Amino acid sequence: VTGVQTCALPISNKGQFRLVVHSGIARRTNVTIRLIDVTGKVLVQYPAINNNGLINAVCDAGVLPNGIYSVQYTLDNHTRVIKMFIQK
Repeated sequence: VTGVQTCALPISNKGQFRLVVHSGIARRTNVTIRLIDVTGKVLVQYPAINNNGLINAVCDAGVLPNGIYSVQYTLDNHTRVIKMFIQK
């Protein structure tokens, strides 16, 4: 997938964030979003939908301690990862 734009935007002071991805894939497709710690352990997994080239999902990281995490999403056979730093 080329031309993918991804961002994670905080939406509250309770640890929630909105993952917004412009995927470039026009059809409706299931997506899996995972929050992963630095050891590679999947801590939380969320289902989402790619709808007309847009993934717009609210994720809750409020129970996670301060640290660096990977936000991984898989769409079709494509997996992308962004880094996220949590500091409360």
